[in-house]
Amino acid sequence: MANKKRALIIDDEWIMRRLLDDCLRETHECSIVCNGKEGFRLASEHGMYDIITMDLAMPGWDGISSLALIDTMNPEAKIIVLSGFISAEDMEQLESFNCVKGVLDKPFNQKAFLDLVVALENEDR
Repeated sequence: MANKKRALIIDDEWIMRRLLDDCLRETHECSIVCNGKEGFRLASEHGMYDIITMDLAMPGWDGISSLALIDTMNPEAKIIVLSGFISAEDMEQLESFNCVKGVLDKPFNQKAFLDLVVALENEDR
């Protein structure tokens, strides 16, 4: 499919990277990394992604640190945060970023995830 959209998957858990890739691969060309630093590097070097998924709790650069940098670089980015635990403090920080368009708890419902992806991409139309 020549018109595939681009997705960036940032998660330290192999199984989550695999699951998200499985969910998106029919319609997206996926770049996959295991930490926030690599995710930021790809986002800054390779330009716009149609959708970015990001875990919050990762070794090294966590999701909040990466989100802050991506939000500054590209506030138009569309990021879905997926995390096993989101504190009230984390949620407050997430709401301050223009780029965060959705927050889902792990484990997540695949249909709800894909519905959110479609809704975000339809915003461009």
